[in-house]
Amino acid sequence: MSITDLDLQILQFFNVSLSPTINTLVVILSYTIYAYVLIMAFYLYRKKDKRTFVHFLLSVVTGFIFVYILKYAINRPRPYVSYPNIITPLAQESSPSFPSSHAFFSFLMMRFIPKNFSKIYKILNILYLISVSLSVLYIGEHYPSDVLVGAILGYIFPYFITEKISTRIWNFFATKVPLLDKLLKPL
Repeated sequence: MSITDLDLQILQFFNVSLSPTINTLVVILSYTIYAYVLIMAFYLYRKKDKRTFVHFLLSVVTGFIFVYILKYAINRPRPYVSYPNIITPLAQESSPSFPSSHAFFSFLMMRFIPKNFSKIYKILNILYLISVSLSVLYIGEHYPSDVLVGAILGYIFPYFITEKISTRIWNFFATKVPLLDKLLKPL
């Protein structure tokens, strides 16, 4: 059995329409990751932990650029495009499939769950973020390998765009763009 066959078999296991209500809820769940990113940005900004906020902001922005460059460089078709008689899409995207940006951002967000959150709140956040990553399998938008690679890249990405690098980039642009200087003074 090839990796492509295994990818398709796992996807078929997840891509099962349970009911119109569940389908709608899972589609909504998959897109809540973008609201979560905004809420986390607001939370970190309000905490006045400038270094973490800047690291978060630059990780999200550079991560978005990185993932979409990778998507179009690899240009893997969505599973419902490659297998229209097998995969039933509940939502359709126009961008290529690999890697999953939902999984990338979900696992990127795991790196920024505040340390001062209670254990139960951390666990609930992690479960939510994992469910967002898996939701794209249910709705037929991604192959499991898209999700796995997106998750790995999202989790390790902040190690490459470190807090130190983020601070240097921020300080460089804050001296060039007055609005940034007013938003957050150079660190």
